[in-house]
Amino acid sequence: MPPFPKTPWPKAAWFAPLLLTAALSPFAALPAQAQPGASPGAFPGGEKAIERLREADTNHDGAISRAELIAARKANWQRMDRNHDGVFTRDDLPAIVQARWDGDRLQELRRVFDANHDGKLSYKEFVEGPTLGFDMADANHDGRVTQAELEALRAAIKARRG
Repeated sequence: MPPFPKTPWPKAAWFAPLLLTAALSPFAALPAQAQPGASPGAFPGGEKAIERLREADTNHDGAISRAELIAARKANWQRMDRNHDGVFTRDDLPAIVQARWDGDRLQELRRVFDANHDGKLSYKEFVEGPTLGFDMADANHDGRVTQAELEALRAAIKARRG
């Protein structure tokens, strides 16, 4: 494995754009098979997505609020906009993986988040973008995802996958 480049971010942050949709799946869009009303087993990203949701619980009260979700998006923006030009584009990916910009996952991310269809994600588009994954996890639609809801989602994913 090649060494990580020297950056002001921890090693895990260097490849954050590579894993963008996995990292953002609870914060982001759902693929067509996981639109609202779809089975919770269709939740994208599975266990990793559930853990990302848990990580958004910054006040450690055992539930993730929509405000915490938005705060997590804001915190993740710096890792996405690596060149600090205000938008997430191919140029923010390390050169070795820029070809992934046209891959299915990043295309789907742009399709759902890129409100003005300019091929870039702005800070506002990212932070204020759809929260379909969060909404799916929020089974009682109270604007909070509790540990019980996460466990129910985990069980549904496991049951669907067999």
